[in-house]
Amino acid sequence: MSEIQPTKPGAVKVLLVDDHAVVRLGIKQALDKEALVHVIGTASSGEEAIEFVKESKPDVILLDYMMPDLNGIQTMIYLHDMDPDIKVIIFSGNADKHNASKALDAGAHGFISKACETNELARAICLVDTGETYLEPEMAKILAITNEDSARFEALSDQELAIARLLASGESTGDIAETLKIDSTVVSSIRTEILQKLGLKNVAGLVHFMLNRGELQVD
Repeated sequence: MSEIQPTKPGAVKVLLVDDHAVVRLGIKQALDKEALVHVIGTASSGEEAIEFVKESKPDVILLDYMMPDLNGIQTMIYLHDMDPDIKVIIFSGNADKHNASKALDAGAHGFISKACETNELARAICLVDTGETYLEPEMAKILAITNEDSARFEALSDQELAIARLLASGESTGDIAETLKIDSTVVSSIRTEILQKLGLKNVAGLVHFMLNRGELQVD
């Protein structure tokens, strides 16, 4: 069941949602020591969070990424359907770039690891309350690099993309020329252009790049 707390005047009002009681207790106790943040409610599931928001108006919702039934992203989407202005920070024990990117793409105002320090969490909550987006510095760097890579990848032409996939799959220049019915010298020239556009030194780098993007199937 959700738990409603007395308010702390002037503090950012936070709803904490996590399916583990010990996590809720630990985070609540830690945040309640912060002058600018106050947990006004806790919930153990997405459903409880939704019911809480129907009755009360937190400034920021700290929402666990992984929960049974409704997970964090599903809960956030439901909450945004109720009120598009609700500010949500997704927090996760598995703070990798895929989870962070997925959360932000779905509308989260912030993404933070459960391993963060309390003062960092409080800072994130305060920043999100003012309308800013929060990411831990290392994650921000990773996502910036990922977005840069994506922009370069999306700039490839259809022909360049086809050749990149074949090269990364281990096809030789001659095989690619035969498959695409073009001259092998054209394939070699396009291969050079692909590597330059993606900022890569060789085909081994291309293989790694394509694997990271999920463009190759690994048996």
